[in-house]
Amino acid sequence: MSAVRNAVMGLLVLLLLLGNSGASFTQNLLRRDLIQTWMHVKPSKTRSNVLNDDIPDSWSVQTWGGATAIYRIVTDQVFAGQRAVSIQRTNIAGGVALAQDVTVPATSRLLLSVYSKGVGGAIQVLGGGDTLGWIDIHAADTWFNYRLTFQVPSNTNTVRLLLRAGDLGVIYFDEAYLGVASDGRAETSLLANPGFEEDGVSGDPLIWWSSEVAAPVKQNDLPRGIAYMNIGDMLNGNSLAIQQRARELGDNCSESPAMTGWLLARGEDFEQAGGVFAREQLYQLAIKLAPNCPQPYAALADLYARAQSCWRAAELYKQAAQLSEGIPQITGYYSFQEGLLRHRCTGELEQAAIAFQKAEQSSGWEGAVWYYGAASFFLGQVWEALGHPREAVEAYRRVVACEKCVEHRTAASDRLAILGVTH
Repeated sequence: MSAVRNAVMGLLVLLLLLGNSGASFTQNLLRRDLIQTWMHVKPSKTRSNVLNDDIPDSWSVQTWGGATAIYRIVTDQVFAGQRAVSIQRTNIAGGVALAQDVTVPATSRLLLSVYSKGVGGAIQVLGGGDTLGWIDIHAADTWFNYRLTFQVPSNTNTVRLLLRAGDLGVIYFDEAYLGVASDGRAETSLLANPGFEEDGVSGDPLIWWSSEVAAPVKQNDLPRGIAYMNIGDMLNGNSLAIQQRARELGDNCSESPAMTGWLLARGEDFEQAGGVFAREQLYQLAIKLAPNCPQPYAALADLYARAQSCWRAAELYKQAAQLSEGIPQITGYYSFQEGLLRHRCTGELEQAAIAFQKAEQSSGWEGAVWYYGAASFFLGQVWEALGHPREAVEAYRRVVACEKCVEHRTAASDRLAILGVTH
């Protein structure tokens, strides 16, 4: 790890010095020393890999068969405590569920209890490759307690609990329980986060920074350049100066990646030192310091998408695109990523169409062969799903007519043939 860190540090210093070849020798030395100090800053604590991402801690998202859904932590539809969880199915393909793997005593007889309301769904328990328990959930406007007991096989010590959404619409779950069945006596629950109350850590990232990352380090004679001044002020504990620079940039922040790039570049490094929690806090800190800059929103969106929190990620990409409006090389990419998440993951097709159209209207963001024509092609798929074949044909024809769109041209031609039209 130290070898990697030294290599990264050396590369950063070299790039900074080469990029400032016109600066004085003294300025370059100041920059080098500042970057070296900055690269040694890291979280002092290792946290668990949990995110404040609308996916309850200790639970995971399960989707199969082309299903799309939106997962959210809710506070306005709660049976007990402060929070519950909702799953909104947006298509009828495949299946979706919130899942938890649980260590259980072999050969035990277990009781499962869950409260639910909303559209129909089911509760399923898997173990040893078989379904050990199943109960259907019927549509209801009020909370109802669903209970089942099941026997754990002798060769099984882990079961998977699936809270499944079956119908289009929203289903809510709260107050899950799994324990040894014992004639009605309450036993300790084997589930983690059974009430869905825990969802990462929310709070002021500046407090996290001062308490778990860096105590102020006196940095005098800061070198010129927005990134260097920001690093120096961060090390000095002067975050107000950074926020003031962001305000002065205003809407031009999208054209100044250096405003937050010095923080975002440490994301992987911070995750290795302090867990995914530290990476999330770092990106939240960048947003707090420069809320008018799109880059931190996109970085946080990438992190949440990795955790299958697609709805939260899509919303962040939308914010990033809005903040970079007027800069097609930036906003086009963010809009495309938003559209892809809504198309493939959340199933919000109307919003996906809007996002893909924005990406189409931008240019210069593609960067790689695969992206040329991708916005038009996926827009065609969305139009088809929404029942607008004429608009879909027009989108596919734009792909076929595009000289650079080699990656998607054949697929677009195939869709046109299926729709019964020629090029």
